[in-house]
Amino acid sequence: MFQGASVPTADQYRQRLEPWWDLAAVLLVVSVVILLGGGMRQMVAPLSHAQPGISLAPGALPLYTIRTVLRMLPAWPFSPRFTSTSATVAPRGPPAGMC
Repeated sequence: MFQGASVPTADQYRQRLEPWWDLAAVLLVVSVVILLGGGMRQMVAPLSHAQPGISLAPGALPLYTIRTVLRMLPAWPFSPRFTSTSATVAPRGPPAGMC
């Protein structure tokens, strides 16, 4: 079927990869771990240690994003359960206009 096609060996494939891809991948993984660690540390801190106000400085926005995503992650499994339960219970209750 593929008479002239050849599969590159592992050595040939490694020669094609640029060495900076490894460095970029390591930096990306390390930065994600650092961001997640910082967000988790801020989530478990008592509320009294929270910052007094919300800052819209561009440097503060990534941390707010990480905290928001970390709060949403535990809520995702409960969402379908709540939806299924309320969809089952709602038709059995009194009509909404009659309450």
